[in-house]
Amino acid sequence: MDYIFLGGSLVITDHLDDVVQQIKASCDIPVILFPGSPSQVSATRMPCYTFP
Repeated sequence: MDYIFLGGSLVITDHLDDVVQQIKASCDIPVILFPGSPSQVSATRMPCYTFP
């Protein structure tokens, strides 16, 4: 697997930052975010940004 895509219109949790951190702690695969709503964008979560 080259990347993990995270986001979309069906994400209804306020814990997206925690999910990204758990994924990053569990593997070395980059996480690519694609927000499905404005609530999925923050200073720590930028759209289409990879977390190596």
